Amino acid sequence: MKSFYDTHLETLTIMANISSPRTSIFIPLVWSEPTPGSIFRGLVAQVEKLFNRQGLCAPTITEPDWKHWIDKGAVTLGIYHAANHFLLVPLPLKLDPRVVVAESFHVKPLIAAQNFHRDSLMLLFTPEMVELHRVGLYDDQLLAVKSKRIADLPELVRMVEEFKLPSTNILGIAGNLTQTDHLKLGSASGLQVRYIPVVPGIALRENAMSVVRLSLSQIIAHEYRSIVETFGHHQILSLEELYQRLQARSVKKLCVSLDDLIFGEMSEAGVKVSRQQQGVHDDDLLDDLLELALSNGSEVQVVPKRFLPPGKVFLAS
Repeated sequence: MKSFYDTHLETLTIMANISSPRTSIFIPLVWSEPTPGSIFRGLVAQVEKLFNRQGLCAPTITEPDWKHWIDKGAVTLGIYHAANHFLLVPLPLKLDPRVVVAESFHVKPLIAAQNFHRDSLMLLFTPEMVELHRVGLYDDQLLAVKSKRIADLPELVRMVEEFKLPSTNILGIAGNLTQTDHLKLGSASGLQVRYIPVVPGIALRENAMSVVRLSLSQIIAHEYRSIVETFGHHQILSLEELYQRLQARSVKKLCVSLDDLIFGEMSEAGVKVSRQQQGVHDDDLLDDLLELALSNGSEVQVVPKRFLPPGKVFLAS
């Protein structure tokens, strides 16, 4: 079964056949200063500058409805644009503002979201109601509310099953519930259970959110570290060597930094690195090498820089 992000990657492949250059913009939506609109307008100005530098007419990129995407639980919004075609992709990852105008789309954030999208469900027991929330690392969505009078164990199991996704790892249970019931509920859901009891003087909802998010972050961090550990100590040392190995189809798996952008060009002559993006001929080399690895059928991963060894922006074997 194709994931949400697989479908978007296929759409970008189709859009890539339309025209060049292609624009990729990423706007953080949560805990963002300045506002998403201000960030968007600043990045669009950068797009116009890059197009004008090449003597090209800059595209008109319509500002999205930020509230709509925030309400849908997006943490970052990806905006992909080529000619008169565009694609908006809500991402569960928190990224710094980013814009890339190049001959190919910037897909690292989609690969990162595809491989490590994790969330949790949380049942919150109030005096009168039972609330079901979807909790991510940075967002919270209220999914359903039931009267406590009708929320027996089978009904709670049905609620969880209705909203459980492949990305759901944890079930938080917050409030007064017997240990027997919360164990039965966890067993029926097939999820890892975190039980958060009522503590006098501590707000239950906020405390439960913190506990669940901490558990999620620990799961994700463990998965990132496990990926990095599989590469061992025998590393390809340079972008040039990696490019040559990819050309020879001798790279089985590749992991690149989500946070680093290294602009430059790839050609038959090799890899040329630029200090910054000079024009649409420059692209993020890590993104280009990732796409080359994908086209070769190599296993690819994208992880936050803090999980890579010091000084590394990629790992390959």
